[in-house]
Amino acid sequence: MRKQITCALALLACSTFAQADWVGSVNYNNFSDKVLPGQDGDFGAFGFTGGYRFNVAENIRVVPEVRIGFGIGGDSFSDATGTIQSDFEINDYLGVAVRGEYIINEDFYAFAVVSYQNIEVKLDSVRVNGQSVPFDSLTNSNTEVGAGIGGGWQINEKNAVELSYEDIDGSDLVTLGYRFNF
Repeated sequence: MRKQITCALALLACSTFAQADWVGSVNYNNFSDKVLPGQDGDFGAFGFTGGYRFNVAENIRVVPEVRIGFGIGGDSFSDATGTIQSDFEINDYLGVAVRGEYIINEDFYAFAVVSYQNIEVKLDSVRVNGQSVPFDSLTNSNTEVGAGIGGGWQINEKNAVELSYEDIDGSDLVTLGYRFNF
């Protein structure tokens, strides 16, 4: 009896994964945020997502997903006199999101997204009057809720290109990504 139950569960799992609508993406993210009073910073990051697509109606899908990424570009800032300069960058980020997708036609879709993610920013270096100040790098980690919109061009049945905008607690996130089904 135990072997029959194990076999039935294995067949059920195989059939579930064979019918799965798993999705993933590779993205370039540009975070823009106020770092110092009166100074906005732009931070680049490279990210990955993985999720599962549920078809809830003919043209509507819901996609819960996991996000992970790391910084690839930072920004430099100065105080009002230009005496002190500092370099910031994204160390990494990790989050979850839920997307509601509307299929406009076979080539295009639009989506709205709600996210909850932790973004870790690192102070990389400090210079006073152009001279480096020795110190251990400092990191600050914030977990924030975000919401946004975007759209995608379905290249073929398995591949798409997306562009999206999110507001994450006052920070702007613009993402360009390649999305795929597997």
